Amino acid sequence: MPPDVKTPMTQACLPESDCAPELDEDNHQCFQESTGMSRWATELGRVDVLHETSLLSQHQASPREGHLEQALHVFAFLKKKPKLTLCMDPSLPNVDYEDFTANPEEFKECYRDAEEEMPHRMPKPRGTPVVSTAFVDSSHAANRVTRKSHSGHVVFVNRAPVKWSSRRQQTVETRSFSSEFLAL
Repeated sequence: MPPDVKTPMTQACLPESDCAPELDEDNHQCFQESTGMSRWATELGRVDVLHETSLLSQHQASPREGHLEQALHVFAFLKKKPKLTLCMDPSLPNVDYEDFTANPEEFKECYRDAEEEMPHRMPKPRGTPVVSTAFVDSSHAANRVTRKSHSGHVVFVNRAPVKWSSRRQQTVETRSFSSEFLAL
């Protein structure tokens, strides 16, 4: 294992631009198995390699030597940092609502007098209230070949992550706002 593994992929890695020779049958299978294992790792909570696993998964049909090297680099990273823990924190998030109330005119410009519609026969809530929060981002035109963006999101209930994903967008967007909107 290289001693300098600090990130899941090397900094200069662009999997879509890899011009190395294609893998032979045995290494092709090794790449597919490695990618499958890292996909399971992300399902089980290793969200720190989610984006890199998603990027490498796009090359299942025709992987190259550089793709296999990066897949092995992901495993070297996992070996170096084996104790990642997801905290299922039930406490409510600490949100400073001052930003939302300081300039209400900014929000009215976009949302006017929007109010959440509730069903008229909705039962009264029972139990402890929860807050769901989602964080979404995209890398506008990050793929140097297709110019497609890559999106990721994490959804929290209170402060516990419950859903996460990273995937390539299906369309090419000309503006970063468009790719962010599609990610959302």
